[in-house]
Order: sequence, then structure tokens, then C-alpha cells
Amino acid sequence: MRISVFQPDPICPLARMHTWLEETGAQVDLIELFHELRFPTHTHGIIVLGGRMDAQDDTISWLAPLKQYLCSITAPILGVCLGHQILAEAFGGQLHIADPKGPEDGAFRVHFHPAATDDPVVGAMTHASNIMCALSHYDSVACLPPGDVELAYSEKYLQAFRLGNRWGVQFHPEVTPTIMGQWWANTGGDAQEMEARMRAVDSDIIRGGRGLTHGFVEFCQQLHSETR
Repeated sequence: MRISVFQPDPICPLARMHTWLEETGAQVDLIELFHELRFPTHTHGIIVLGGRMDAQDDTISWLAPLKQYLCSITAPILGVCLGHQILAEAFGGQLHIADPKGPEDGAFRVHFHPAATDDPVVGAMTHASNIMCALSHYDSVACLPPGDVELAYSEKYLQAFRLGNRWGVQFHPEVTPTIMGQWWANTGGDAQEMEARMRAVDSDIIRGGRGLTHGFVEFCQQLHSETR
């Protein structure tokens, strides 16, 4: 089982999601878009990670080809933060760049719609009606593509959606408290303060992130077995 991971930004790694993918037996094919532009034709699933750029920046050479690739591939897709926004726009959604409602940085409570309960990917996170998640973003999905199902939301923003065998999550299931602290320091914040905030809810973030990751791979495995 091969999962291809697109990493747009060197400071936004796969982090502990790499371990969770390996727990399922998946082989991770990491594509660092800041070093190479490669689009696998034989893969069982795709993950698009986050980054500091915005999903409408025409100066980024790989952005338009990536959107075209995501629209052409039949393998399941999971978009994270920037990946969530890229996926939504590629299929006809609308974004707010520098959303006037303001950023979300830190741990925020994410609530699930009823449709999430039986979802094969996000459903693994719905052991409670809401869960603490790691968030770090300024842009947002303002309007979903036609046919999408909204699965989760925070006080300000849409947090998860599904379109067929494609999922987007605005939150970061993969990050550690240390990474969140580094990101916060990059904006002038106190890294230690952010790390402490994130450690306080890290068990919730780990439980949700591992469940989401395992659920995605299990869906990819099931789809592959059905189409062989």
C-alpha cells in the first residue's frame, strides 16, 4: 500500500503522521514540492500537507499542476490545512485569503456534524461530539465545491469536508507541540507558551490524528481490494 505525500513547505513536515502511516503498513512516498515536481501515476492514496503560501498564489510554479493532478487522479485524497484549501478550490470551491474573521493559532475545539459519525475517515475522530485540534491558518474555505458534505466546524470556520473519496481538514492532525511552538515563534509569538498550551491537549490531538490517519489508509486499502 503506497501513500504519496506532497509537502509544500519545509517547515510543515509529515511529523508523527509518518509513524501513524507506517503503523498501518503503508509505504510513504514523500514528494517535497520545494525540491521536486513529481506526480505519481501508481499510488493508492494521496496526502497534501500545509504550508505558508496561499492556495491562489500564481507565482508558485507547482500549484496549478498540483490542482490539475488532484482533479485527474482517482486515488483517495486527504488535504491538510493548505492542502484542504487547494483541494476545495481545485474542485470549484471558494476561498477567503486572509479571512477577515481572523486567524486560528493554537488548540481549538472542533465540532462534528451528524454526517461525520459514519464517515470512513473523519468518523474515527467522533468518539465525542467535539475534539480539540491543532490549528494554524489565516485563509479559509468560504464555500464548498458542489456536492461536498461538511463534516466538522469550529467557532469561526469550516474544518472538514468530503467530496466522494476526497477529504479536506483545516486542522493539523500531524503536528507536535514543538512544531506549533516553532510556527508561533515565526510570527513573533512565545514558542514556550504555545508548546505548553498544545501539550495540555496533546492526548486529544494524538487520538484524533491517529484515528484520522488510520481511517484514511483503511479506506484506501478497501478501495484497492475492491478494484483489483
